[in-house]
Amino acid sequence: MNDKIIRVMLASTEDASQLLAIAKKELDVINDVLRGTISIKAFDWKKSAVSGMGNAQENIFEQANIEEADYFVSIFRFNYGKPTGNKYPDSELRYNSGMEEEFYKAYHLWELYKSPEIMIFKSEEPVPRDHIGGIKKLENFFKDFHGDGKHPGLYNTFKNEADFAEKFRKNILARVFKTISDDKPAEYDRSNMTNIFFDNDNSKRNSIKAGELQKTETIRLQAKSCYSFLATDGILQAPVRKALDKGSKFELIIQNPWTLHALQWALTADDFAKQRLQYKKYEKKTMSAEDIMDTYKQCHWIYARYELSIKGYKDLSSEFKGKIELRVTNLDLSNSILFTDDFLFLEPYIHTLKSKTRSLSLFEVQIPKGSEIYKDTSDYFASRLRLSEAFGAFKKNEDAYKETLLQDLASVYGEK
Repeated sequence: MNDKIIRVMLASTEDASQLLAIAKKELDVINDVLRGTISIKAFDWKKSAVSGMGNAQENIFEQANIEEADYFVSIFRFNYGKPTGNKYPDSELRYNSGMEEEFYKAYHLWELYKSPEIMIFKSEEPVPRDHIGGIKKLENFFKDFHGDGKHPGLYNTFKNEADFAEKFRKNILARVFKTISDDKPAEYDRSNMTNIFFDNDNSKRNSIKAGELQKTETIRLQAKSCYSFLATDGILQAPVRKALDKGSKFELIIQNPWTLHALQWALTADDFAKQRLQYKKYEKKTMSAEDIMDTYKQCHWIYARYELSIKGYKDLSSEFKGKIELRVTNLDLSNSILFTDDFLFLEPYIHTLKSKTRSLSLFEVQIPKGSEIYKDTSDYFASRLRLSEAFGAFKKNEDAYKETLLQDLASVYGEK
């Protein structure tokens, strides 16, 4: 089945080129996560247009056709751009910049066809001294977004590059998920999401999960370490304990930490990246298998996540005998999955090498039990549970797993 293609036209002033690059990177990540469902094709005139005679802006419009875009994104920082020489339709007034002309072209199409959808981003960063003189045109343009302006509507503001990345991602994802929902076949009509959570929704997300955990009869969970649910200081351990105390059953699957894909995933985390010398050696494959293994055993995911999760499991298992079952999988886990009696909570995992942050900020969706997605994912979980290893058996084999991992490291990274 071919991915549905969404075309995004990106427009930015010269001083927003870094933001343009951030936007493209965010789209690449979303494409990776939603591969098989949606394919986002980004284009901007700086990359698309080739040289030609005549009015420069007209050449841009012919080559980077706004009519073909599903979304039109304008990113403003401090500059407003330079006049194009072109006039407004049926007017002697001239556009003040190429960005202005591109926006009004998109806005006119939206008025006629409600497409492309328009997303505008405006910086609230401190204005550099050498840009203060030219900021007036930019401010006048944004005044016309008010209710009595020439183009009433909403625009996004951002305080820095990280804030822009988060708001751009949210805007795109909200529209992408609406597209997915609108395009679902009939049998998926009941699978609409109840909620979608982003980074700044953690309190709301955890509150909803805690409430669902305390009223469910069965908890099923798949996660790398299940730290939030098992560790003594895990944010959701208290509601899990209450659920078990009421008689709920808890089945969970964690990642075998002594596998190559678990190690590679964990060593992209921030605490390892801070050890720059070791990290560079690891990337360049100039680090011995033994040194990689030693570094891994000391990394945050092992000593502050996995080990504390196992301790929490043992405590809960001792207290609530027969009510909690932990199994370990050698397969890679690409997402966290939490089932309650009424909902599925699904969150993709992704880390990035060479990142200054521990992970990419993504999202989590809450899906009701009546949906096909809930049923399909439940079947997937049941299969994973059958193929995984009981925790007791895993502990007996743990030294053998460590030895196998060391051999795999030597094979992949070589003995240096």
